[in-house]
Amino acid sequence: MKASTVHSLITAKALFYESKPLIEAGNKYSSSAGLILIQDAIELILLALLTELNIDEKKNLESKTFDELLGELKKAKISIPKIGTIKALNKQRVIVKHYGQLAEPSTVSNYAQATDTLINSVMTQVVGKTINEIFLTDLLPDREAKSYLNKSQVLK
Repeated sequence: MKASTVHSLITAKALFYESKPLIEAGNKYSSSAGLILIQDAIELILLALLTELNIDEKKNLESKTFDELLGELKKAKISIPKIGTIKALNKQRVIVKHYGQLAEPSTVSNYAQATDTLINSVMTQVVGKTINEIFLTDLLPDREAKSYLNKSQVLK
């Protein structure tokens, strides 16, 4: 895996996990903040995976919209589960972030479940790992020390 992919995925993982307690709080304010975080996590993951697939070398990904990033992944023959729900999540994020309207906690909870499905599916297809399995040790060369660190992650 490319170093830039790992760095982006680690950042996305942090955003994704920071969103969980906000969403689970069950109030409109925290849920709305959590929604913004999960959308940012998804966007970072999409960019990381497209970079891993070398699509960034052919196309300027920075100028692509969220829907266009999903489309680029689809063009690369990556199956995208829950795509309709994820596009709706992005529209809800725009409403929350740019217009200050709050999201319903139950709606955000549904978006979070769809996000889990999406993230784990597309990541497994591209890098062979789920978000939970991404660690900085992925940057190390495949040698004995890395195998010990990988074993320790499983045993923790």
